[in-house]
Amino acid sequence: SKVLHYRTSRQAARAARKTRGVAIGSEKTDAMALKAAEQVVENACGLMKEVNDDEEDISDKDWFHKDTLLRLLGASSRAEATETSKLLIVGATRIFAAGPTLQEVKAPCKIFGDTHGQLRDVLLLFGCFGFPGTVDCPVVVFNGDLVDRGAHQ
Repeated sequence: SKVLHYRTSRQAARAARKTRGVAIGSEKTDAMALKAAEQVVENACGLMKEVNDDEEDISDKDWFHKDTLLRLLGASSRAEATETSKLLIVGATRIFAAGPTLQEVKAPCKIFGDTHGQLRDVLLLFGCFGFPGTVDCPVVVFNGDLVDRGAHQ
């Protein structure tokens, strides 16, 4: 019947959307994305130490320098930062597409929310409560508004 055909085609389209991200990339791309992610984590640890060593508390907009993103991504140019970002997006897309929608998290864990894209604030939180994946902070859940809206996006 028409209804069954319509439902079947909708289910097929939905399945294609779910697995679309998994088909992106290759083993080489995955390895490059993992290496880039490891570099970002290492650079984020360095930035976290700098931020937490600052004696003056300043707003994120006053702290953020034009080279902060380059430093975080380990890039020497905007073009290199763009390529690294693309690799990270491909890697993250594959991971998220392959995983379940609902993630179960075991305690103990730290829950952070409403960070609104404020990198400095996130680094301060990590400095106070531990960097994700360490003994002090084995599991982290980011809940709520992770990015800003409007002109601050």
